[in-house]
Amino acid sequence: MLVRADGTTYGTFSGPNIDGRVAHEAAQALHEGRTYVTHFHLDADQGEAVGSCGATLEVFIEVLRPEPRLILAGAGYVSQALSRMATPLDFRIVVVDDRRDLADPLVFGDKVQLEFGDIPQTIRDMEPDEATWIVIVTRGHHLDKDA
Repeated sequence: MLVRADGTTYGTFSGPNIDGRVAHEAAQALHEGRTYVTHFHLDADQGEAVGSCGATLEVFIEVLRPEPRLILAGAGYVSQALSRMATPLDFRIVVVDDRRDLADPLVFGDKVQLEFGDIPQTIRDMEPDEATWIVIVTRGHHLDKDA
């Protein structure tokens, strides 16, 4: 069963009663940011389990967070140095620039994704979220402002 942060659920265990209890527990785990195993007693009288009087459901609750992403706006020497420093960290690194000649895959390495195009528009198209960090290091202040 998948429980999203907005409360929507996908999948089911054995009916609305137990599903509601599991969803409530999962929402609490998401709020606390913790992963654990818990148990739910199934009540056949409530329609939670067909033919399993007194059964217990063991549920593994795992909180999944979006992959942290570092967007570097600009492919110059500062971005090159930052990408080398950030590579060992737990980030998916994306370098955005409008100059193909500067964004060299050999310079940035195979762990860095290179995106080409209008910097502000490309970043918007990437739909930054709460797991996205953006460092603006373009070739000029006028571009920094737009990015």
